[in-house]
Formats: sequence, structure tokens, C-alpha cells
Amino acid sequence: MAKASLKPKAASKGKAKAPLPAKAPAAKQPAGVPGVEKKKSKRRYHGPPAPRQEKKPRGPAPVNPPGSRQARKAEEEAAQATTATIAGAPATQQADWLWDRYRAESGASELERQGLTAGCFAPAHPSEWLEESLASLPEQAAFLGRGGQHVPVGSPAVLVVTGAAIRAVSLIRQMPAVNKACKVGKLFAKHFKQAEQEAVLSSTVMHVAVGTPNRLIKLIEAGALKLGRLRYVVVDVAMDAKKRTVLDMAETKSDFWTLFASHLKPKFESGAQFVLTSCKVDKDGPQ
Repeated sequence: MAKASLKPKAASKGKAKAPLPAKAPAAKQPAGVPGVEKKKSKRRYHGPPAPRQEKKPRGPAPVNPPGSRQARKAEEEAAQATTATIAGAPATQQADWLWDRYRAESGASELERQGLTAGCFAPAHPSEWLEESLASLPEQAAFLGRGGQHVPVGSPAVLVVTGAAIRAVSLIRQMPAVNKACKVGKLFAKHFKQAEQEAVLSSTVMHVAVGTPNRLIKLIEAGALKLGRLRYVVVDVAMDAKKRTVLDMAETKSDFWTLFASHLKPKFESGAQFVLTSCKVDKDGPQ
């Protein structure tokens, strides 16, 4: 008996396989039919929608928008008014104001207050112009060298201390009559070398000098600037555009108090006086 072949029969050539019949779509089960689970929705409930906020009506535009030229000018005027208040305050209030700053900078105790008492401050005569403030000081003829006495070179009677060279130039322009009557020393760093200033001080009689703390210290320690005739120390407390004074600027406040403690304090103990001024910044000066 012949054995049956286990090999599958080869498909006949030229005849394609018939496609499988497509599956019929499953019929949808009606809702509520028992045994059929309803798919859970992936959407989560976040509560009722928030009520719409009504837009607030815009108010009128500010008169001086922040950052504008008008706003900066208003800030400068407000700062100037603040310093004008202390410049016109009684001597007791001025002494307390300056002492508080010295104590904050140096940590001095009340026992070290010599030179910063009310008696060390000249009577306040506030003015918009430095020249008018100087004109109100007593003994003006004497400290301006009009008394006929011999005046040594490089020894001013009035020392004006300010925070920047550009401010010093502005203050000098505010003293046209003083400039005509006597020599005003320009003792600041910008455009002037220390050696040049030492040469001028060693050969010139000057009754009024305007300078910045650091350069004044260097000229005093070099022996060029002498304090034998010093009668008034005018401190410019006017604020700059950043609302800082010579007592607040990081680059000047330390030098100012070094100048006071090391060189000026003995003069106050022997009769010299402070004058606080907050003269306006102007190129033309008094008319």
C-alpha cells in the first residue's frame, strides 16, 4: 500500500487566494442593559467656571510719568527741599544731625562729641546762593583779608567741602564778588594735579578754598594747605541726582570724617565753626 505524502499540495499557479471575509462591527449595546459597563470619562470636573472680572476703567494719565524729565526734576526739587530744611535749622538740630552721621560712621561715643556741639555751628542764614550765605557770616572783612593784617600763603579762612568736582565748580561760579575780591582755591582732583595745586598754595594768598575731602587730606598732609587761619568750614549738604550728599556717598563719606577727625576737629575746639549749605545747582550764580 502506497504511503500518503505529508507535503502540502502546492497552490495552483494563476489562482489567487480568496480574501478573508471582513468582520462585522459589533453591535452597540443600548444604555442601561445589565451586564454592560459604561466607560468612565477621562475629563475631570474642576468646578464651575470663574466669573469674568469686569475691566476697571483707566484713570487719567499721571502728570509726570515715572522716568520722565519732569519726574526727575520734581524728585530733585524735593531732595533739595529736604536738605534746605537742615541747612536752615537751629544750631542744636544741625549739631545732632551731623553727630548722628559721625557716630554711625565711626562708632564714636558721646564722650567724643567735641567739635560737633551746638557751639561749633554758625547761625543759620540759608540762601539759594553760596555767596549770600558767606556775606551773612560775621567778621567777613577779617577772614577775607580786608583788615590790613599780613595773610600767609595757602591758608584760607573759609574751606568749602563738597562731594564732587563738578559741584565744586558750580559753587565757585556762585561767588562772583568773592572771586573778584580775593583768590578762590580750586582744591579738587578733576583736571588739577596735586603737584600743581601744591605750587599754587605755596605762592598764593587765598581766603576761600573749595575742595573735595580726599584731595584736601592729601594737600594738608603734604603741608601745602595750612589751617592756621581757618574760621569756617562750609559743608555742602545739597543732594545730587541720586539723593546723596557728601556725607552719604560711599566714595566721600569716609574721607570726610577722616578729614574732620584728623585735621579739622582741633580747629572747632579752638573756635572754628561749621556752616551747612544746600545752595541750588546753577551755572550762572547770583545776578
